[in-house]
Amino acid sequence: MLDLNKEREAFNENFGLPESDDCFLGETSPEQNKLMLKCHWLGWQRCAETKQAEIDQLKSKLADAEKAVAHYKAMNEASEVE
Repeated sequence: MLDLNKEREAFNENFGLPESDDCFLGETSPEQNKLMLKCHWLGWQRCAETKQAEIDQLKSKLADAEKAVAHYKAMNEASEVE
């Protein structure tokens, strides 16, 4: 699950922004500035969501593989006993 607070902290740190959204990027008006920050944030958030989905999928595959290995080991141990 994506932690938006942590992502926002990383976003602010990456762009050198203070905790509040009251900062200016270049020679822009406050309205343009807010729109630019919003656009950057939405792009960052979408990227983070995509990466989190990939991480979740890989974790699921790993869990399935670990179950298969455990099952295979149990089958091997059972056949060695016989």
